[in-house]
Amino acid sequence: MAWTKPKIRATFGISEAEALATKEMAFNQGFYNLFLAIVTVTGIVFLSLAILPSVQRSSSQARAPWWPPLWCCWRRVQTRRPPISSRVSFRS
Repeated sequence: MAWTKPKIRATFGISEAEALATKEMAFNQGFYNLFLAIVTVTGIVFLSLAILPSVQRSSSQARAPWWPPLWCCWRRVQTRRPPISSRVSFRS
């Protein structure tokens, strides 16, 4: 949006013709950086929501692991059930 303004062009050391030629690319990169920032902030929020409750509990209480792939197996670990049945049947 401000890519073609003199102050921005001076910052990046490009001419007015180069700024006009790369205006769409700069606009696209701006949105790319915006979405990267949104995803980063969202990840930090979700990670803090997962870690903070486990930090605030007393150490005597069982804690669910904060790493997301472990959440799916937490119930099996808590009840001491193996993830795969140990009974194997062979047909002869």
